Amino acid sequence: MGSIEQQEVSYTDVLIIGTGFGAFTVRNRIRRLGYDVTIYEKGSASGGTRVDSESPIYQLFDEELYMDFNFKQRYSAWPELRRYFEYVDKKWKISEHTKYNKNVETAIWNESKHQWWVECSVVG
Repeated sequence: MGSIEQQEVSYTDVLIIGTGFGAFTVRNRIRRLGYDVTIYEKGSASGGTRVDSESPIYQLFDEELYMDFNFKQRYSAWPELRRYFEYVDKKWKISEHTKYNKNVETAIWNESKHQWWVECSVVG
């Protein structure tokens, strides 16, 4: 007779899916309000989905970030953006609260508990 694998069930005040610019900004703002914030990222590193933009604005608007990081080009290529994401990750300790290679499959709202039940698969 087989056994049923025990599923990991964890609680967080706020769950963010993905690690792009928006996730970094929202995570930092919510964290400053005192909430426990966890990020699930499908990929193996931060950076989100990079979409070319006509805008040269790739930086997060937070003084503690832009005061000591300088882009080498106005329209940065992916290696430069990767360096920036690594810088922000280190500065804001994003990886300490991020679970990588985690793909969200289902999210179900429980009205009586006012909570989301989120099911994930492991990527890779």
